[in-house]
Amino acid sequence: MENYDFSRLIDTIKNATVVETRHALSLRETLQYHHMYQNNYQYQTVVSALCARQTIDAGVFLLVENSALTPPISVVHYERYSDLSDVRKQLELQKDLVQCVVSKNDIAFGFAQKPGLLDYADGVDTMGFLEGL
Repeated sequence: MENYDFSRLIDTIKNATVVETRHALSLRETLQYHHMYQNNYQYQTVVSALCARQTIDAGVFLLVENSALTPPISVVHYERYSDLSDVRKQLELQKDLVQCVVSKNDIAFGFAQKPGLLDYADGVDTMGFLEGL
């Protein structure tokens, strides 16, 4: 959407928890101890400032308006759009580069990493493939 407000997303991330063993830590607390992630996050923050690119700092990652499908670690790319059909056309053009689409109309939120029995990686029926060997 052209005028999407990221504040709700950022608030959700700030309040997100990660369960590690017996303790629930905030996502921020978890990532502050991950030195390699922190180095990437700090580096990308500096690069954004030096390049004067418009960046939204979510406190845990950076939101950068960019059409590239592979952002660096600690960066989430986004694009603005006015018509959802344009997004569908762009996704169709890049379907070989996109693993899945998470939305109200596609894979439900929270299920991208929880495939069902009939959800095949790259559209290949693994058991059928193995039977053919």
